[in-house]
Order: sequence, then C-alpha cells, then structure tokens
Amino acid sequence: MRGHDLMASAARAGALLFLLALGACRTEGEGLDLFPLYRNVRVGEAREVSVLFPLSNFEWDEQETLTWTIPFHVHWRRGAHEQITLVPVLPLYFHQRNLRADIEGVFPLFSHSEEGPRTETTLLVLLADWATRRGDDGLAALSVFPLFQWRREGAGARFSLVRGLELSPTGPMVSLLDVDWTGLCYGAGEDERALSIDAGAVLGRIVNLFHWGDVGSHTETRVLTLLANEEWSLYYRRVPHEGAPGADSGGGPEWSVLFNMFGVGQRDEQQFVRLFWWPWEFGEGEAESMEAR
Repeated sequence: MRGHDLMASAARAGALLFLLALGACRTEGEGLDLFPLYRNVRVGEAREVSVLFPLSNFEWDEQETLTWTIPFHVHWRRGAHEQITLVPVLPLYFHQRNLRADIEGVFPLFSHSEEGPRTETTLLVLLADWATRRGDDGLAALSVFPLFQWRREGAGARFSLVRGLELSPTGPMVSLLDVDWTGLCYGAGEDERALSIDAGAVLGRIVNLFHWGDVGSHTETRVLTLLANEEWSLYYRRVPHEGAPGADSGGGPEWSVLFNMFGVGQRDEQQFVRLFWWPWEFGEGEAESMEAR
C-alpha cells in the first residue's frame, strides 16, 4: 500500500513538473515562467518577477511600476509625478504624490500633506493638527486644531479659539471665541469694516453665551442666546446706525431682558414697552410727552 502511494505521489509530482515546464516553454518573452511558484520574464521593455504569487510581485516598464510583498510593501508609480507607497502593517506608512498633492504619514502617529498653497500636519489621529494656506500676497490661513484657526477672506479675516466639529451652516459643535472682520458696517459716512464677536457657542449656536457685532445697519449685543434667536436672550440690545441705508425708517434703539419678558424700543415712529411679553405701543405724540417727562 505504501509503495502504491509513493508511486501515485511521484506521478502527480511528475505531472506537475511537466505542466510547469510546458508553461515555461510557452512564455511569450524571455525568461522562466513557473507561475504561480516563480516567474521572471521580459517582453520588450517590460519585465515581471514574482515568487509565490500573490505574496510577491514586481512589474515595471518605461511608463509604470507595480510591486508588492504582502504584508510589508506596496508600491505603484506612473510617470515621474504620480506614485503611491504603502506599508500595510502598524504603524501604517503611506506616501502619495501626484501633480496636485504630496501626502506622507505614519498612521496613527503623524501625517503631512501639501496640496497647492495649503500644507497640513497632523499628530495622533486628529488629536492636534496645524495647517497653513498661502495666497499671492502671503499667508492666507493658519490652523492649529483644536486650539485656534485664522484665515483671511477678501479684505477681512476670521479668528477662532478652541473651535471644532463644524455643523455648517448652523456653526460649530463647540467654540470658545470667534472674531470676524469680514463684514461691512453701514453708516451715514463711508462703509467701514465691521467686527463681530461670539463667545461660548455650543451645538451649532443653539446656545451662545455672548454676541456683539456692528455688521450691516445695526449694532447688536446679546447675552445667553438660545436657538440662535435674539428674542430668546437673557439680555438683548439693538441700536441702528445713523443714516444707514438698511436701518428701519424712524427706528430707534431697543432692548429686552429675561428672554424678551421686559423691554423698551421704537419702530416706525412707534415706541413700545413690553411687560411679561405683552407689548404696549405709544404714538408719536405720546412718545414725545413721555420723553419730555
């Protein structure tokens, strides 16, 4: 029985060697082809070498290169400006380069990318990263996440402290301070660069601890605003800019406290007093009489 098994095994080995030799004889190029055990062939300027495919493979010609050795190395290159290198074991190393970007990193420890005028460096999987963007006239943006971000927009700029997890268009998940110089302040004279300040915003500004801004035709101050609605503020004050094209006709200052429970203001030559959310309006004559008193 053992002799019969030995003869059968020898027959199978002989058949396999015959098939491999037949494959080697049939290769279209120069070299030896015992695929998938071993291959080393050349066809014109192209060459392929593999050992125990798919564990390792090396292919290259004048335009493109593709090589891998599982699990240690993968490399692909096309021309002089496009390539990817990957080591798929932790810590994961990768490098990608093309005409638009150059990205390199050791995951999860470090990554660095350059894409046009923008560069970004990340440490410990978004625990901290910093990015810069340059324009024709110098630095256009700088970010050190999550500590601060700054960017220039037109003739103005924006600055943030401890801001992260954007929920656009409603705002960030959390922001300690946002300062914005990108708007315009309209008044009787020439338009000027406006200033807007938000402090303590969370959940897309569902809660905003403080806001002050003179953007547009009014200066507005709010303390502890809920649901991004000025009427839901612990304290709210609004003052129109004198001669501003967008200000209310005949409007004056107004303020309210305790989420609009009490307030005083003037709109369209009408003064009003709000008591327990109920507005009491006074005509122009009554308003002048009240002012005289």
